[in-house]
Amino acid sequence: MNKAKCIIIAASDFNLNYLKKNKNDLLIVCDAGYLNFKKINNLNDNDIDLLIGDFDSLKDVPDNINTIKLNPIKDDTDVCDAIKYALSKGYLDFDLYACIGGRLEHSLANISLLGFLKDNNASARIINGNQIIELLENESKCFDETFTSYFSCFPFSENALVTIKGMKYELENYILKNTFPLGIDNEFINEKSIIEVKQGKVLIIYYKNRG
Repeated sequence: MNKAKCIIIAASDFNLNYLKKNKNDLLIVCDAGYLNFKKINNLNDNDIDLLIGDFDSLKDVPDNINTIKLNPIKDDTDVCDAIKYALSKGYLDFDLYACIGGRLEHSLANISLLGFLKDNNASARIINGNQIIELLENESKCFDETFTSYFSCFPFSENALVTIKGMKYELENYILKNTFPLGIDNEFINEKSIIEVKQGKVLIIYYKNRG
């Protein structure tokens, strides 16, 4: 098992000028995500391990980067192909950037890939500015008292059995249904908190802590 992280940069909204990449991390840039990558001040083209895409968006493709050019007539999105490549190399921890914003259908497609990664025994986060999106399945996630702001959760399966403790609104063995957004806009209250997904899949959305 590869314990390093795969970092993927796509072509949606992106406002980072600094991104940490450790020695053994795999950095993949998807198509016009290269324009997002160029906004990062502390990295350069040598830090990109792979540039992948059908290049329908990035017209001026650099020739100094390891590149995979995809057939534009395909079932997978560029981000999906990037994920499959990383999985084939043994990576099971993913940070996905610039995957939310722009065309709604692409945002939804990228969120659905959290399910694909979960099905492949990988952990993943979509990082959208200070916002983080994750998928939980029959598992728990804890937050310490430094977390603030909002917390939302939505069933990713038809329904999910959920317990939430230590937040403004608590639930105990409650069945959330994907036809009603009960889990929106909960709040951290400077206490240790936890969400337990006892059955089903739940999409959680929260914000980076003060640390």
